[in-house]
Amino acid sequence: MSTNKIIAVVKFNKREAFVLENPIELKYTKYYNHTIVGTDGVFLNFYYYDSPSGSWEAFAGRKFDLKLTDGNIEHCYGQWWSGITKTARDVIKDNIVAVTACSVTELKECYVFCGYYGIETKIKELREEYTGLIYEYEEYRKLLKELR
Repeated sequence: MSTNKIIAVVKFNKREAFVLENPIELKYTKYYNHTIVGTDGVFLNFYYYDSPSGSWEAFAGRKFDLKLTDGNIEHCYGQWWSGITKTARDVIKDNIVAVTACSVTELKECYVFCGYYGIETKIKELREEYTGLIYEYEEYRKLLKELR
């Protein structure tokens, strides 16, 4: 399970974004050659395979590598799309929720929160541990500039 903790909560649209003590570090596992699940025990990310063709490429053909838990590297070049498959749901088994989060270090470099998924019960536990202020979006940006 992730040992990350929330150090601030920021109003984000009509929801909350979490400022985390450390960057999220997901470990990726490939299932049946068509599903990749990344998790740190709390936060999640999912990919599913679909052949690219012509201008139909995942992430506009952006290339990136995923280090898998079996030691292999999955070279992504437009064939791995973001999305949750039935296999991914079977692997996780728990209720999955959308989460917005980023580490304080990453936000100091670029004030953009990232979208993740999370295991609902564990996200609730993480959120309940935080009892500090809830910041307005621009208020927290200004606070970060002061911390640099």
